[in-house]
Amino acid sequence: MLRSLSILVFALAFVSRVFGAESANLEALVKSGEQETRYKQAKLDEAESLFNQALELRLKSQARDPAAVAETLSGLSRLMRSRAKFDQAESLQNEALQIREKALGPDALEVAESLDGLGQIFLSQNRAADAEKPLERALAIREKASGKESPETADSLFSLGELRRQQGRVDEAVSLQERALAIREKALGPEHPDVAQSLMALARLKANPRDLQDRESMVRRALQIRRKTFGAEHPTTAESDQTLASIGLQELALSRAGAVKIDADAKTKEIETDLDEALKGFKSAYGDNHPAVANVLNTLASLRMEQGDVAKAQEAASQALRIIESAVGKGQASSIDILDNLARIEAAQRKYDEAVAHAKEAADTCEARLGAGHPQMQAVLTTYAEILEKAGRQKEAAEVRKRLEQARLQEALQSGNPK
Repeated sequence: MLRSLSILVFALAFVSRVFGAESANLEALVKSGEQETRYKQAKLDEAESLFNQALELRLKSQARDPAAVAETLSGLSRLMRSRAKFDQAESLQNEALQIREKALGPDALEVAESLDGLGQIFLSQNRAADAEKPLERALAIREKASGKESPETADSLFSLGELRRQQGRVDEAVSLQERALAIREKALGPEHPDVAQSLMALARLKANPRDLQDRESMVRRALQIRRKTFGAEHPTTAESDQTLASIGLQELALSRAGAVKIDADAKTKEIETDLDEALKGFKSAYGDNHPAVANVLNTLASLRMEQGDVAKAQEAASQALRIIESAVGKGQASSIDILDNLARIEAAQRKYDEAVAHAKEAADTCEARLGAGHPQMQAVLTTYAEILEKAGRQKEAAEVRKRLEQARLQEALQSGNPK
């Protein structure tokens, strides 16, 4: 273990220069939990330095405390996950889990924390199958150790709700997130950041246009909590800003279809402001080349399409794809929406060869990563078939339409509602 950990440990002198403190002062910072404070503030460089310093101090301590070492490893893992460094995050959390199971026993709450952390890492990569066992085990431990109405149990309910969402099991996801929200509001108060997290999770599950007002209300409440707690340039605040922009885009589309009446110019300006705020928040915390930045650019591309500026739409979507592939590699689930959007933008310019290639890549990636019965499969196959038809490739389009019908049937079977 020590050999692998040594790669992660920063030099004492470096950390001392960062914080202008002697070793004793740094040790006091570590013991006070300053590394967690910096992490929650999204001061990730400072947090990483302190986490590594904490790790070095705890490994060198004559009275080495395995639980304290594991706590630091788990904290570092969460930080690496936020930076989309998923391999490092998984390795660190696995080490923390092994130490905790040995030192504290398999049913300790700290073990549940590491299991939930592993599940979150897998969910960040859309690895739902890998996430299920650790998340279910974490919930069982927490319900037994702290009770079914505890904040720890709510954390597990939230994580399982995210898992069910990724699996396309929306009704189960809603039930889990509503339980998590109710517990958090009662145990932590209505203005707690965890309440905002639950509100955002529920908003993601309200995809029906009829739920648009409820969804917007939830996101605005979450945004208010996050701005008050963390400030405007924080990644969680940025997430809420971006979601508001996405809701605004839906409202513009409904307005164009005559379903609702809004001031399109005012709504467009509002969306642009939300996206600017989101970009500032994500870039401030993560830098320019993070998946969260790519997702904002993809939303911006959709806005440019609404405005009829196809060239700028392609520029934004292409940049988003470059960032996401640089950050997590090609063929990952996080690229599906971007590929699908880029394909539609290219088709609007009659760039059919490029559009077909990107639509096919989106469909193949979705099937490989999420499964043929996932709800998103139907959306990307619809785009793929429509582009092939516009390109005059009717025979290929018919084959894709067959895949689309199979995807619909498979989703119905998986949901227990065959048609």
